Amino acid sequence: MKFVEDYCIAYNNNSSIYGYRIRDLFKKVSIYIMPMVNPDGVDLVTGYYSPTSSIYRSFKNIAASFPDIPFPSGWKSNFNGVDLNLQFPAGWKQAKEIKYAQGFNKPAPRDFVGYGPLTERESFAIYDFTIAYNFSLVISFHTQGKEIYWNFQNINPPRRI
Repeated sequence: MKFVEDYCIAYNNNSSIYGYRIRDLFKKVSIYIMPMVNPDGVDLVTGYYSPTSSIYRSFKNIAASFPDIPFPSGWKSNFNGVDLNLQFPAGWKQAKEIKYAQGFNKPAPRDFVGYGPLTERESFAIYDFTIAYNFSLVISFHTQGKEIYWNFQNINPPRRI
């Protein structure tokens, strides 16, 4: 959301971000922002669910098998214990091999790839959206706590703008 704020301010002030004139960029490209794709996981980490609620207990039951991951602060999966960042077809088999070898072979607070790619509705919705628009580039940048992740994936060869 900070990027959206900075982008809007730069547009309003007719200024640049990282050397790009935002008004010029705005005229040439479309930028789509999905501010949250894991609402149940976010709700858990931010304290929305009461510790006495059944949904909180469901999360806690999954977390009980992974005592080294702090609960709830270390949670980054969805309600089903699937890490949505690892759900996409590109590289899924390799991710499965790596994560299963690390012990994440069942629903977990993080790093469980699922039993197949795109088994989770959130991941399928993002995939479907991405395919429908045939983007030149997809950039996933998000946070968990204080860590920032940047994932770049070329969907198709870049087009000149």
